[in-house]
Amino acid sequence: GFTFVGVAREYDDDKDWREAISEDGYPWVNLIAFKENHEIWSWYGAPNAAGISYLVGKDGTILKTNPSPQDVEEAMQQQ
Repeated sequence: GFTFVGVAREYDDDKDWREAISEDGYPWVNLIAFKENHEIWSWYGAPNAAGISYLVGKDGTILKTNPSPQDVEEAMQQQ
């Protein structure tokens, strides 16, 4: 009933991002925003400049920004 989405902020290219995704093996959707073109950081109050993650409900609603493991577990229990 939900999806976990990570968004990284990059300025030059996506080489480091692609390497991190490959090395860390993130099992969720990972997106990249270049040079703040999408202003996602100000729209959703991203607490750090490197990136942000979202817990997204099946209807597309953002349930939590930078969810904790407890937030994810609660979402799983509500399915």
